[in-house]
Amino acid sequence: MFSHFINPNWHVVLIHLPLGILTTGVIIELITILYRKSWIQNAGRLMILIGAMGSVIAAAAGVYAFRNVVADVPTIPQMKLATLVEQSTWSQIQWQLMSNHLLFNLTAIICFSLVVMIWLASTERWRNKLYWPLLIILLLGTALMTSGARYGGDAVYLHGTAINPAVLHQQDSSLQHYGIEQEQGIEYFIPPLQLHVVLAGIIIALLMVAAASSINYAIVAYKGSLEPISSKFVLFIWFSIFIFALANVFAGLWSAIGGFGIHSSRINFQMLSSPEHKRLLVHLIAAATFILFVFITVAAMRYSRKKISPFVLIAVNVLLACGIIGTGVLMLFDSHDGPLLKFTPPHSEHQQIDHQHSH
Repeated sequence: MFSHFINPNWHVVLIHLPLGILTTGVIIELITILYRKSWIQNAGRLMILIGAMGSVIAAAAGVYAFRNVVADVPTIPQMKLATLVEQSTWSQIQWQLMSNHLLFNLTAIICFSLVVMIWLASTERWRNKLYWPLLIILLLGTALMTSGARYGGDAVYLHGTAINPAVLHQQDSSLQHYGIEQEQGIEYFIPPLQLHVVLAGIIIALLMVAAASSINYAIVAYKGSLEPISSKFVLFIWFSIFIFALANVFAGLWSAIGGFGIHSSRINFQMLSSPEHKRLLVHLIAAATFILFVFITVAAMRYSRKKISPFVLIAVNVLLACGIIGTGVLMLFDSHDGPLLKFTPPHSEHQQIDHQHSH
């Protein structure tokens, strides 16, 4: 847990962007309620957009962070959720604080995402009609985010969550502990699994903007009387998703098999052919299909002469992304084997262990 360049994980760095820029954007929006269409209001709304995207990325890093600090055990394909909870050294108050931190912040992210997506997808007429409801949701999200940050701060600073026990007891304070006197590999600076999860967060944030912008472009362009969101902007976002998705495939393979050589590829094929890694297989198939459909979406938007954006492709991309996220979370917390739609129940885990021992 404490063997990387950034300890305990990247979440501690990424959370500051949405906290600062979202709050500033909301304050600007409140100040400029009476001064619509001003340049400062546009700047504030851009902050809200960037902050909402940043909150999604920070949330992805937070999912990894939770797994990283809940128990000081490595992330291995065989580790089940029940075993992970059993090996956790957290107290009841730590569990309560971290649960509240997750609940409040995830709800806040849903609020921010809804506001941004509805605003981007709507025409100017509907933006005016929905202004006050969206502002209320935005304020609710800000309040939830602030409360969630408070719970996280209490967990860390009052109860020592995610803090190295050796530091608390003034042990292991040598320079070697911080990697200053010894050479480190690339994994020390860029942990593969953490990179994979954060890239997934970037893709989700971009997909949120791409889907909403595409809907706006399709609706407004179809009416023909209003100026839609720039088609070049929409195409750029979809193409960015395609590039990040390709990069994330390599990050995922790196985290799963530790390399890209012939031996590593052979290990990967053996893993995928084993029934003990069915979640990994479904995850990989969904990811490959997602990349294919993103490419088709880019091609359709670039070369199709129709004004209406391919809604079916957008829906398929979103559904595939949900499948990738679901299987990814299951693998991160509950191993590569188990149900595809839920975590493995504790009694089922013991049955699997007994079955393996009997063979």
